[in-house]
Amino acid sequence: MNTNFFSKLIGKSSEFPLEHRIFNIIALIGIIMAFTASIINYSLNLGPATVLVTFACGVISLWLYYLSLIKKLYTLPVYLTVIILSFIFFPTMWIINAGTLGSIPYYMVVQAGIIAILLTGLARNVFLILFLLVIAGLIILEYSFPNLVMDYDSNLIRYLDTSLGYFISLLANTALFVVIISNYNKERERAHRNEMKYRELADSLPQVIFEIDSGGNLVYVNKKAVSFFGKSVEELLQANLLDFIAPADRNRARRDFVRLVQEENQGENEYCLKDCKGKETPVLIKSIPVFDNRKILGFRGFIIDITERKKNERKLQYLSHYDYLTGLRNRHGFEHDSQLLLKKYTTGI
Repeated sequence: MNTNFFSKLIGKSSEFPLEHRIFNIIALIGIIMAFTASIINYSLNLGPATVLVTFACGVISLWLYYLSLIKKLYTLPVYLTVIILSFIFFPTMWIINAGTLGSIPYYMVVQAGIIAILLTGLARNVFLILFLLVIAGLIILEYSFPNLVMDYDSNLIRYLDTSLGYFISLLANTALFVVIISNYNKERERAHRNEMKYRELADSLPQVIFEIDSGGNLVYVNKKAVSFFGKSVEELLQANLLDFIAPADRNRARRDFVRLVQEENQGENEYCLKDCKGKETPVLIKSIPVFDNRKILGFRGFIIDITERKKNERKLQYLSHYDYLTGLRNRHGFEHDSQLLLKKYTTGI
């Protein structure tokens, strides 16, 4: 019951990815913090400005939560949250709520964590640097113009506000990390279960399933590969797939692999593979690239033993040139031999 209710609040994992659900959690915590702060500010008689600003922040948080959960938007609410809190709300609250002597610095620590969680890559670095510059600017401004920052009416109110701000920030940080770690662990367990299903399926197939990096080194093989190559999984994972190509096909395989990396090859080629005893087997290797941000990390594919197919091809070729009953060359075979002779002696008399 509680789990279903919580899933409705943050979104089902089947409908929302992990980062989207994390934002919904942060939005909920922000709503609670904003309205709680507004009530506390009103109770401590900190002035209409602090009450209205925190209340407005709660209303905006509700709207962003609506966009995220109901409209299923992610990028817009995330950037609006970071921009409004970092560059509008907290700087305003810093000035009207006693600056470094008030409770706002505690909340700004939470905000830095929110930026680190919600954003990634260059955007995260840029906004963290800008936020740190804003904090530094506020400290310098307060030091240079102390009268600009509104102080508390009494020490009692200051201690009450800073104490409550400290505890709210502590609880918010704790709740945030507990929920994030819990959801992360669930995602990791689900990914592990999916990986186990994939491995079980791959191990049940009669073909060799493999994965290689961009250099051709094996990083995964299924159980069929052990019997096919005559080596253990550990030995195979220390080898390069090209090492198993028969010497006659190895140079061609290297050229095909380079073309595959350059996305010029279709990824389906026939070679002879050599096992640990030197036995050569004709195979078809089919592979597809593994991408990360449009960069090829490696390839996944399978190896099919085409020994029987090659035997049938040779048999069909034989039957196309020889009579099935007498074993003598038939008309097609005679014409084929004649064409070879004509090609050999094209110079004439």
